[in-house]
Formats: sequence, structure tokens, C-alpha cells
Amino acid sequence: MTRYGLILSVVMILFAKPALAQDKCVGVDLSVWSEELVACAEQGSAEAQSKLGYMYDYGQGVPEDNEEAIRWYTLAAEQGQANAQFNLGFMYYLGSGIPEDGAEAARWFKLAAEQEDAYAQYLLGALYDEGGPNLPVDYGEAARWYHRAAEQGETTAQYALGLLYSVGRGVPQDLVYAYMWWNVATFLGDSWAGKRDKIAESMTVEQIAEAERLTREWLEAHSELEAVY
Repeated sequence: MTRYGLILSVVMILFAKPALAQDKCVGVDLSVWSEELVACAEQGSAEAQSKLGYMYDYGQGVPEDNEEAIRWYTLAAEQGQANAQFNLGFMYYLGSGIPEDGAEAARWFKLAAEQEDAYAQYLLGALYDEGGPNLPVDYGEAARWYHRAAEQGETTAQYALGLLYSVGRGVPQDLVYAYMWWNVATFLGDSWAGKRDKIAESMTVEQIAEAERLTREWLEAHSELEAVY
């Protein structure tokens, strides 16, 4: 996936994230900028700090201000707030108001990923896959984090993991698993059928049957995910 495409998908994910829970701010609306929200953040509420950072990041109710976004994200992230860790990592990834730094982006993504944020797991894998300032390429780490995200149903990670299997980067080359992950992503509604069908041209009938069997087993084990048949 190109960096431009990755940025677009991240923006979509950010807007799709659920409303933040209230902690020290009972009765304060965290969805809109207000003096009460600022006061709540200044009192140490990680949720309010994260939301305030997001507002400065995307100009919601206040002018866009990268420095203020970074300041509030950092305060929340240091308290373990996963959304803030993710967003701060993304700012380091893009170099938005802060020098681009792959190592710092990976550090913050990893903290969110360890809280089972599937998209943070995917982006951490993507960072290791492509490398960046202060972060060398590590296909083994890329495969590990793609796999964790893929197991949660993150279809972009399933595609990326399938790609690693198809060429043998970070994992042994295995066309069966490449087919299987692209097949799973297709069943979950993403558009990787073309990749799956193309690789099938290089597979035996037995290999395709095994990949289909693995797909069925995975979908049955993850029946809580919405499939598109």
C-alpha cells in the first residue's frame, strides 16, 4: 500500500473510532470544545487530554495547531491512553508539527498495539515493512504485527500478511497462506479477490483446497466478525 493510501485509510479509521469514555469529567461533553473540557484536561483526565489533542490535530472547534495537538496527545499517551498513543505515533509517522521519526512512531504505535488496537498493530507492521527515519526494515517484526492485526479481522493487515507470505519476507514463502489471508479478507468485505485469483494460477488443486479449508476454519473460529458472502 502506498503512503498516500495509508494516510487516507488512517483518517477514515480515526473518524470511525468510538466516542471516548468519560473518567474524571462526569457531566462534561467530551465531543465538543469547551472551557469545561480544557479544565478537565488540565486536571489530568487522559480522555479529555486525548480528545483535546484530536481537536487541535483536526481543527474541530479550534484552529488546527500541531504543537497543541502533540502536547495534549503526549500528556494522555503517557498515562496509557491508547487513542492518544496511536495519534501521537501517527504524527511522528507523518512528521506533522514534529520531525518525522520512525522509531518514535513505532514506540507509540506499539504501546497502543499492546492494548489490542488492531489498526495500531497494522501500522506498526507497516512501519517495520517499509522502514523510515531511525527505523530499519524488519520483515519479521512486520509479519508479527500484521498477524496480530489480521487475527482481529483487520483486512488491510490480512492483505499485507498475505503479500509477505507470497514472496517469503519475514515468513517462509507459502502460497497456501497467501491465498488463505487474501481469501479471508475478501470474505470480510475487502477487495483482494484479484490477488487471490492471480496467485491461484501458480498453485496446485491440492494447495487451493488446503487454502480454502484454512479459510473456512478461520472464519468459523472468528464468527463474531461480519462476513460478506
